[in-house]
Amino acid sequence: MTSLRLLVGLFSASIFAYACAAPGEQASEGNDTAEDELVGLARADVVGTLAYGAKIEVPSSPGRRYRAVTFAGKTGDAVEIWVRSAADARAWLLGPDFRKTLASNDDADATTKNARLTFTLTSDGEHTIAFREAANAATTFAVSLAKAGPAPSAGTDVCAKHPWPMAYGCRDRQGRSSGTGPTRPVIGWQAQLPSPCAVQHLLVDAAGTAFVSQDSCQDTFTTARGGGFTAVRADGTIAWKTSLLGRLKDLALGSDDALYGYVMGSRPIAPWTSAVVHGFYRFDPATGAGTKLFSEEIGSDRMPRTITPLPDGRVQFSVPADPLEYPESVTPSAKIYDPKTKTLSDATTSISTPWLRATLADGSTLTSRTTYDQAQSLRLFWVEKRDAAGALSWKTDSAQLLGVGPQGTTFANMYGQYGDGGPAAPGRLLADGTLVPFPLATPKSGSPWTMAVGPDDALVLGHRKSASPANTIAKYTKTGALVFEAPVFVEGGNIAIDAAGNIYGGGAAFGPTGARLEAPAKPWVPALDRVAVGPNGTLFAAWTRPNSTGTIYKLVDAAP
Repeated sequence: MTSLRLLVGLFSASIFAYACAAPGEQASEGNDTAEDELVGLARADVVGTLAYGAKIEVPSSPGRRYRAVTFAGKTGDAVEIWVRSAADARAWLLGPDFRKTLASNDDADATTKNARLTFTLTSDGEHTIAFREAANAATTFAVSLAKAGPAPSAGTDVCAKHPWPMAYGCRDRQGRSSGTGPTRPVIGWQAQLPSPCAVQHLLVDAAGTAFVSQDSCQDTFTTARGGGFTAVRADGTIAWKTSLLGRLKDLALGSDDALYGYVMGSRPIAPWTSAVVHGFYRFDPATGAGTKLFSEEIGSDRMPRTITPLPDGRVQFSVPADPLEYPESVTPSAKIYDPKTKTLSDATTSISTPWLRATLADGSTLTSRTTYDQAQSLRLFWVEKRDAAGALSWKTDSAQLLGVGPQGTTFANMYGQYGDGGPAAPGRLLADGTLVPFPLATPKSGSPWTMAVGPDDALVLGHRKSASPANTIAKYTKTGALVFEAPVFVEGGNIAIDAAGNIYGGGAAFGPTGARLEAPAKPWVPALDRVAVGPNGTLFAAWTRPNSTGTIYKLVDAAP
């Protein structure tokens, strides 16, 4: 009997303790901060509401320890919350009962005092974000709320995870996508970007979010020294926007679904003089907040670099391997960042885009070179191959490297004797450096304005012809047989080839054999020159021209 009374007493005491508990005193899911820290939180601390994709600034109060905002959430919403301040922010997420702590955080990682919460909601209703400064110092909190993208998959290779993970396709920059685009494309929606400036980069992740960078045109969103960077959700609404104090030269998604960029800026060092700063950045995909991983000052802006996600999940900040491309006696650094360990290390190799340089399977390299011959007042072009140790294997004059297909076919463009803009022809480079031009019915002129290589090593070129029509897209087999050639509206931008072999570029869309992909009543218009394949049969397009209106379009399949 005594045991029974003791059990009843303990049970009653636990019920009383629960009824009188302060908010957040229960055990939480994913909590890393002591629950009793929320003692004293009250409804009077709620000072506003948030919607997904929005943010709010809240000053601390000398009379209240906590501040809080609420938002309407639904079961299954994957939320990401940031609470930032100039001091040390702490944050908690409470359920609709204003009692249970669902998640809490002090520092998002070892590099920041800002707090970050992520949680997949398990109930409908009004949720509360509570926050305070660790030492109760006076500060202003910046609170942002977003629906998080898909959780990172178990895979590490972004080329398999995302349909268009970087400019011009995946790490080889040959325009291939792991997704499949629309076969009867019409405009699904169009969204006005925060800036009217021209689009430079267009990436799409597995959730259908488009990431767009724009150069400066001295408007209200960008500055004369930098540009803008925007995330557009799959429904066409703006998720976030951020300005850059520098020009975004390269951009790619990482295995952690973050964005990695090469930002080139400047630092004043004297009146009318500045140093060029080359920076390696990580951008949060939910907020656009940038973290500098590495930077160095090198006086030249002619130091082309690339961001390359590696198959093992790491991200490389590369430099050209050819020292002759450096205009001064410097040795720029190549770095590798590991998202899992959050560590930065020196890279032992350099990776550049195939238009300049390609690394072959045996470790040898192909490099496209050019110089100006003062004596003859002509520009000379050539391609050279070097073995893994750097020794010259061969040199092919009057040629410019295009790229290397997944099956190893090497493509180059052949010029006249001095590459002076006369008749030119694409072709393939043999193992000994012999350039075999494609048998073209009509000679080309100069370099192609864009290119892509399909999974079967078929070469697709956007070219300007010497005869009308001036702009065409042509597809060739790897041995040079013409599959089709068709006129297009636009000279410029890029070509995208989806997983089914469909071709998008030049303001037009084609099937693998050249059949036009158009809805019967309304083809996809306007004729845009930056394209990227998205998930679920979608295509994104924007202008890169100076007279751009800063608009992005999502193309979908027309209804049957």
